[in-house]
Amino acid sequence: MPTATQPILCCLGQHIAASPTQFLMERAFSANQLDWRAITVEVAPEQLERALAGGTAMKFMALRFFPNLQAPAQQQLAPQDPHLRFVGRITSARRVHQAWQAWHHWGPAILSWAGQQLDLSQTVCWLHGDSERCRSGLLGLHWLAHQAGRLPAAVIWSAAPGDVPAELWPVTHPTGATTTWQLLEASAPPAPQVAQVLERLAANGRARQVLALGDALPLTHWQPPAEIVRWCIATNASTPRAAKKTLADALWLEEAEQQVLCEAYDFYRWTGQAIPLALLSDAYDEYSAF
Repeated sequence: MPTATQPILCCLGQHIAASPTQFLMERAFSANQLDWRAITVEVAPEQLERALAGGTAMKFMALRFFPNLQAPAQQQLAPQDPHLRFVGRITSARRVHQAWQAWHHWGPAILSWAGQQLDLSQTVCWLHGDSERCRSGLLGLHWLAHQAGRLPAAVIWSAAPGDVPAELWPVTHPTGATTTWQLLEASAPPAPQVAQVLERLAANGRARQVLALGDALPLTHWQPPAEIVRWCIATNASTPRAAKKTLADALWLEEAEQQVLCEAYDFYRWTGQAIPLALLSDAYDEYSAF
């Protein structure tokens, strides 16, 4: 957007000391020779409305919300958006004219990365549990369909929430190709359910790879189908070691890697330019060493 003022990214939160976004974005702006600046501001939830009004008045171009402000920010900036209302939080926004375009970055960032690592026509996207990440993962599937024109061969959601809106599930495949969609009830043991679905899909030639997303994936003490030749797993830091031993050859996205992917995704949404993940990873490591 043409403007007489320098584009500003403003990061907002109540507890900001451990948040690396400003540090990473300053490195990214410099590497891409962008005349942007990043600032970080401490804001209490009850002051968010005033802070947003001030950011609009000062023509800030981009916003990042740290965890304690993400739910009230969704209520302020995207109360009617069905996707973001389902997640209940937003992480980021960009000013478009005099309005804010908001999003939750985790699902789209992970699905964007997965689309480069996996053959989606042979991939099952497995969501597990009613978590912010799984809800954002559904947003990532919508983003993948809209931006990249493709979807995985199958999507299953085990221990799924009971409030998935009909307009969000299933996702319309842009090419008319068939995607298998299956919600698995939370009341049944998840591992046998998931194993049965994966075995059926693999036997029918629909699945050779799995992208597994969730905070408490039931990966311990069960043997995945032999036909599944590659696993990419994005989970939280509490994944049991036994699960990682069961899937020793899997590509595990650790917390730091997930955060870097989210930062890279936001950088692209804010500026329209890509940034090498290696640059952000190095900056993240340097920030963590301070």
